Amino acid sequence: NAGYPCVTTDFDNAVVKVIDYFMGKGLTKIGMLAGEEKTTDGKETLIDQRIRTYRNYAYENGIYNAKYTYIGDFSAQSGYSLMTKAIREMGEDLPEAFFVANDTLAIGALKALQEQNIAVPSRVSLISFNDTPLTKQVYPTLSSIKVYTEEMGRTAVDILNRQLLDPR
Repeated sequence: NAGYPCVTTDFDNAVVKVIDYFMGKGLTKIGMLAGEEKTTDGKETLIDQRIRTYRNYAYENGIYNAKYTYIGDFSAQSGYSLMTKAIREMGEDLPEAFFVANDTLAIGALKALQEQNIAVPSRVSLISFNDTPLTKQVYPTLSSIKVYTEEMGRTAVDILNRQLLDPR
């Protein structure tokens, strides 16, 4: 939009697909575990587009509940802490599904669910984001949105080559 070519992850489409998937399975109590980052100087919090899209799309579909959103940092410990907090606060009202902003958060969340004997995916379904090899190293294996980073890199190099060859 600013007149410069770029290659970025389509967070909006990924979040919509996850929510649509859950709703297609009849799940309407959908929570989110997310992470926030700060600028290098620590003065500003960067809002993750996945949070914004989750809130907007869930709201548009009449299923948004603010108490189902938990935000920490992008670590396994944070995922564990956030899910533990959700379990403690909501008890039997715990959402039946969670979109988790990255695989590391999801691994921590999975551990918290397992420690509380909450069955995954039969009681609580999780879908994370990035599809790193870690998702295959836990039980049950995590479902995760794949980010094609290698393809993104190739596309970026192709765009750069075209710009260098024809800089119009």
